[in-house]
Amino acid sequence: MAPLSSRYVDTPERAAEYLRLTVQAMTKQPARPDPVTYTVWYEHVSGRNPGLSGALEQRLSEGGVDDAASARLFHDHVLAREERAAREVSSGMQHLLEQVGGAVAATASRTHQFGDALGRWADAVGTGQAADPSHYLAMQDDTRAMQASIAELQQRLETAHREADRLRAELAHVHDMADSDALTGLPNRRSFERRMAACLRDDSATHCLVLTDIDHFKKVNDSYGHLFGDQVLRSVARGLQACLDESQLVARVGGEEFAIMVPASLAHAAQLAERIRLTVAGSRIRRRDGGQVGQITVSLGVAARRPGEAADAWFERADRALYAAKHGGRNRVQVAG
Repeated sequence: MAPLSSRYVDTPERAAEYLRLTVQAMTKQPARPDPVTYTVWYEHVSGRNPGLSGALEQRLSEGGVDDAASARLFHDHVLAREERAAREVSSGMQHLLEQVGGAVAATASRTHQFGDALGRWADAVGTGQAADPSHYLAMQDDTRAMQASIAELQQRLETAHREADRLRAELAHVHDMADSDALTGLPNRRSFERRMAACLRDDSATHCLVLTDIDHFKKVNDSYGHLFGDQVLRSVARGLQACLDESQLVARVGGEEFAIMVPASLAHAAQLAERIRLTVAGSRIRRRDGGQVGQITVSLGVAARRPGEAADAWFERADRALYAAKHGGRNRVQVAG
């Protein structure tokens, strides 16, 4: 499960605005204003949980959100998907081990019985009784039983092998879920922080951080709904990816905020940021009903890492540059000093 510090990464100003909107929305519903209900509404108003927002809006259209509905929304859409999936994989692996263990135990028992049968046959040979048809038939039956037991074990092992392959694939998917943003398919903040940590270990290389925020995104959600807001997020994510090469990493690190790691000079990172700005501003996003939407733009802040600079300080400088770009009129690039 993602740590809270990775899940809730809003600036104090933005968190305060989300707090106001959350409390305003909560007071209109019958659900108690407890931490579960607060989390549900905070995730909704911040736009970070599209699945929850869709389910919540559906619930509102049906009459309202009471305690039971709030608890269900929390369980279904806030509890980490990767945690639930990991439990399912663990349960599947336990079942698989039990099946294989049972097959091995049964074969071991059958092997012991076959060993006893061989001992009796050896005794019969030693006493000259091997020619007795009853001994011969008994040995045949024991041999067939052993062959059947081995065949059954082989079949179970083959089934277990296929199941193990499926569980490995599922586990790989769980790992991908843990590192990916479900809406855009981009790496999430946890994945990005690992990349930042790797940069911090190498003071000899030049790295730049570009923070990108969609301008007036709350207005887009309010005007056209969260489903269209999701469409905008996916479109911007594709635009960002189209501007990058394999050495650069882009991640969604907040509701409408993206971060890009650029292993290059500040001048190169600033040029990349400007290319991203032009790419997004030049794109056109249509609603599903074909209606036109005003221009979608982004603001960007760029900061080169200083020698020995901690991750938080580096991120904060890029964030200040981003907000300077927004306060300077939006749809622009600001380079940190």
